Amino acid sequence: MITSPPYQKFRTKLKLIMSTSSTLINTEVYNSSIYTSNYIDPQLTNLKRVVHAISSEKKKLKD
Repeated sequence: MITSPPYQKFRTKLKLIMSTSSTLINTEVYNSSIYTSNYIDPQLTNLKRVVHAISSEKKKLKD
């Protein structure tokens, strides 16, 4: 019976750890992008509306 050398077991463990951590990182990135699109984007849209309203009011005052 041939036993696998200890480094082989270590490499398998390492691969498992790396794949798990990359999944965690990807999940984190995905969640933060959802957060960005759900929270920050509407804020920016509101800001653009405000700026647009102010600039149109300024134009009215000039006329």
